[in-house]
Amino acid sequence: MSDADGFWQAETYLGMQSYYIYENKVTLDQYVIVDKDDNVNVYRMWNQCYTKDTIIHELKSAGFEKIQIYSDVTGKLYNEESKTMCIVVEK
Repeated sequence: MSDADGFWQAETYLGMQSYYIYENKVTLDQYVIVDKDDNVNVYRMWNQCYTKDTIIHELKSAGFEKIQIYSDVTGKLYNEESKTMCIVVEK
């Protein structure tokens, strides 16, 4: 149970979370929120995970020409070991 002023709504609610992993690097974060009147809301966040090469391919396919990839938002040179990828593109 979450007290008032929670993330999903202002009043007290019950929140349940599930996480699914699918083929092709697709994941789903699913949240089921039940309020005090037993109203149920389901929120689904679908995610597509990319490598440097797969995101470059997707961006070029969408018409982007200038693609710069960094390890963070400060412009640190990209490192394959980085857990963050910051991408700057121009059409």
